[in-house]
Amino acid sequence: MAAVDRRFTKLVELLLDMPDINAEHKCCYGKTALHLAATDGSEDIVRLLLAKGIKPDPNDYCNCTPLVIAASRSHLPIVKLLREAGAYANTETDTGDTPIYVAFYRRRDDIVRVLLEMEKMIPASPGKGIKRKPRFSVSGVGPLSRSSKYWAEASIP
Repeated sequence: MAAVDRRFTKLVELLLDMPDINAEHKCCYGKTALHLAATDGSEDIVRLLLAKGIKPDPNDYCNCTPLVIAASRSHLPIVKLLREAGAYANTETDTGDTPIYVAFYRRRDDIVRVLLEMEKMIPASPGKGIKRKPRFSVSGVGPLSRSSKYWAEASIP
């Protein structure tokens, strides 16, 4: 995980080729190498990890996934990579945030658009740890209608 955190792409590639490496290892906070790469916006490392077959949506200790992190950090290329890998778009953190909510909050219309496209690709999963109605979600569950003023002004087609 230190190699990911320091963006040592070649070292990550070498480590992933080792037979005994656990690429889905979680630290004491539940974060994986994919969480760290999504945080830093390390597109090459995210691509390497996903090519290795790592699950695209592991949860950390507060139910935060790499997709939530990438959306909150405005890393559009990472959001697209995770979308292509089949990341779950309606995941909800312990605070009720979803990827689309954090992108909406940061007024990243491009990321909101990509997340809305995910609805067509990924079927809604029953439950998936959702404890209450999320603030915003791709499947339309949540108070998107409360923000009609912003959506009317947004540049989203």
